[in-house]
Amino acid sequence: MTRIHGYAAVFLFSTLGLIFKIKNWNLKFRLVIQYDYFHRWAVILCTFFLVVIVYASMLAADRYSKGAAYSDLPFHLNIITSFAYGPNYKRPGFFTADSTFYHGVNLAYPLMPDFLSAALITTGDASLQQSLFIPSLLMMYSVLLSLYTLSTYYTNESIIGCLSILIFICLGGLGFIMYTDPTWKAPEDEIVDMVHNWPNAIDGYWFHSIMHYLIPQRSALFGVPLCYWTILLLIFGVKNESYKFMFIAAILTGLTPQVQAHAYMSMAQWSIAYCITTFPYLKPKKYLKFFLLWSLFGLLANAIALPQIPPFISRIKNTNKSFMTFDSIWQNFGDGFRGFFRNWWLSLGTFGFCALIGGFATATVEQIIIYIPSLVVFFVSNIIKYQEWDHDNIKVFYNGWIPIAVPFAAQYIYSFFVKAKKGEKAKLNMFIFFALLVSSLASGAFCFFVYLASPSEIYTEQQVKFGKWITENTGPYDYFIGDQSTEQPVASIGGRPIVVGYPGWIASHGLDLHTRDFLVDTLLSHPEDASAFDKEGIKYIYMSGTSKVPFEPDVDSDVWQIVYEDINVTLYRRI
Repeated sequence: MTRIHGYAAVFLFSTLGLIFKIKNWNLKFRLVIQYDYFHRWAVILCTFFLVVIVYASMLAADRYSKGAAYSDLPFHLNIITSFAYGPNYKRPGFFTADSTFYHGVNLAYPLMPDFLSAALITTGDASLQQSLFIPSLLMMYSVLLSLYTLSTYYTNESIIGCLSILIFICLGGLGFIMYTDPTWKAPEDEIVDMVHNWPNAIDGYWFHSIMHYLIPQRSALFGVPLCYWTILLLIFGVKNESYKFMFIAAILTGLTPQVQAHAYMSMAQWSIAYCITTFPYLKPKKYLKFFLLWSLFGLLANAIALPQIPPFISRIKNTNKSFMTFDSIWQNFGDGFRGFFRNWWLSLGTFGFCALIGGFATATVEQIIIYIPSLVVFFVSNIIKYQEWDHDNIKVFYNGWIPIAVPFAAQYIYSFFVKAKKGEKAKLNMFIFFALLVSSLASGAFCFFVYLASPSEIYTEQQVKFGKWITENTGPYDYFIGDQSTEQPVASIGGRPIVVGYPGWIASHGLDLHTRDFLVDTLLSHPEDASAFDKEGIKYIYMSGTSKVPFEPDVDSDVWQIVYEDINVTLYRRI
């Protein structure tokens, strides 16, 4: 990709937009969203906070982030830089991409969000921060807009749409009750966020939507709005028997595998359940139309999606591990129903009650029919683990359950406010309203502000300087031995391939950490064995305070030469 590709893309999309605008000049939309004074300011303030949060989170000043991005952001940066100016800049095929954090193995990870950021760097001279910030801001806004639109349509109440956004942003469990324990004391060496990281060696089974999920995991930031818009389009498509809506929903679903694989699985479960739930069993005349609608969606979505899946299949074959296993996710909280109850009661608290039980008291039949597919996603994902780490299932919950569960619960909570305003046991209903709302938001709000106020340095000045030096003074295919840090400046900033990166990345991708670690330890322990390094193609050795094995070549070594040295950083080059 070069700047000319950027100019061509801008010209092409601008021309297409102009053609569509002229062609549909007199088109009148059936649905027009109007904002009153309150909602207008809600949108303005929400947008302002989005800009501030996303800016502070996406490598501000080349060094800072927010939330749980200490290892996720460097991981995404190593993919971005590998495409922008690393070994993946020129490659034989679109899905033939090197895993720079585990050189020599094809990348089996949804690459589209990071590929788009790399495109901004190579075609528009964007900085690393700009390449993260610009698309992230747009996608974060799309998340909230899609949730607001879906919630407003689902409940026919714009105020519930606003309430749904508030609940979504601050969703958490019962971690806040730890403050009522006089013996509790927050550890000094870690952040206790009350949503996932609880004190006293307790972890809740949930991730904060912004700080744990959307900010650190860029694939989620792109995948969530695709799912929410798809669900809305499927609802419109079935209700209006519209091929247009089903066609667009199919395209969005087809894009998901290389955006977020869990989004594809979520939409597969949701759409199949919705198809079964809404089938016109008592209207035989509609059988054909219904069949054609869902055939269009299923065939087109899979025709786009299936060619994107082979990299994931190859990873499963290479690691000899199953992609999905039948296993409950609540085992840490107990066995059977007791474990299931404790898991969700502690992790989601009163919101869990409202979404799984209370909401049925205020839902219409049509709303329940729409909610059934989300419940299918919820219960299926309680007994199937999609990856080794059970917390990866939270991605599926956010994609397929939360978009309907949030307005479903918000409607129930808001019903007590409506009753109070009507004078029906006003004090009691108003108390219940605030009790349900505050208890649903307390832990998430605490988590949100704790992370905003916490130190958030990802890279030191020395690491940024070193990473840029790597980019400017080494070749894109030069092979490095790195350290054990989460930052991995050689790969994440420098864009160069390394033998083995941060162990957490390797484990989460099912790769063989032991073999690579043993190789690195053996090589570093014999620094003058030039043939061993040459056999592996190693050209540089990077040593820092997190290097596991010391590297001590001879003072007058004719194999290695120090080419860069700074505070806690030493780089050796093969002579």
